[in-house]
Amino acid sequence: MRPFIKQLLKRSGELRHTIQFLNPNARECPFCGKSLKNSQSLPPQSSEGQAQKAYLSYLPPTFPRSVCSSCFAAIPWLTPIQCGKCGRGIPCPDCIRWTDAKFMANRSAVQYSSEMREWLAQYKYRGNEKLEPLLAQMMFPAFAAITKEAASRTASNSPATTASIVTPASVWDAIAFVPVSAERAEERGFNQAERFAAILAKQNHIPIFDLLFRERHTEKQSFKSRSERMKDTRRLFQAKPDLLSLLQTPAQGRPIRLLLIDDIYTTGSTIQACSTALHQQSQAPLAIYALTWARS
Repeated sequence: MRPFIKQLLKRSGELRHTIQFLNPNARECPFCGKSLKNSQSLPPQSSEGQAQKAYLSYLPPTFPRSVCSSCFAAIPWLTPIQCGKCGRGIPCPDCIRWTDAKFMANRSAVQYSSEMREWLAQYKYRGNEKLEPLLAQMMFPAFAAITKEAASRTASNSPATTASIVTPASVWDAIAFVPVSAERAEERGFNQAERFAAILAKQNHIPIFDLLFRERHTEKQSFKSRSERMKDTRRLFQAKPDLLSLLQTPAQGRPIRLLLIDDIYTTGSTIQACSTALHQQSQAPLAIYALTWARS
């Protein structure tokens, strides 16, 4: 997309936000623009949907009242999962190929449907930063799920730990994020993974660290095959030893639990490359998990 077109789209998004500010009573769905005539709560669930209802209970109560019922119904929440490694909703042939995965598991909030692609594009490319807190809040249920999984993996080694005293801050030693290139940061004005990570860290009182940098600029991964992605991300990231050294080794002697945030998980090549770089530079053992907004 040409720069002037991007600027035009961004300006149109800014104008829309200004109109909304000047007329705050004209509430509209931030995703589709339809009027929000009445506040709403979570849609009623059937008895078969009790598991999803429990899963969505981790959404802030304000979330379903902030979007229209049509948009809420269009969200393809990624639950239940079928692949314990990448968090996919169907059996995953890609993860069978992993023989040297450097991360423990990934969990994603939603499937990357055409609607979700459009929502993320509004935020990343069209200047609609009003969507940022809502997109981040959509990650809360998946965050809760992977937090429970990370805690359960070491529960047998810590008999005193029970579900009643486990908190996100006690499970995660730090949150990190996948970096973007300087070119991409200049083009967008922000790193969406960093923004999501900051919201999750603040919400759950977990320290956030800028642990990685990108060695070079690459073209968008969405246009590449799996093998091309794997080759392209090899040695793409480097860790920052000085910041890694600030991570405190837990008193229990377990590995440092690190949660790595990104927006989209496709083949896992980016998460793998980041995890590899972190392991190579860390003096202490790491247990790296990933949380992404969407699974394509």
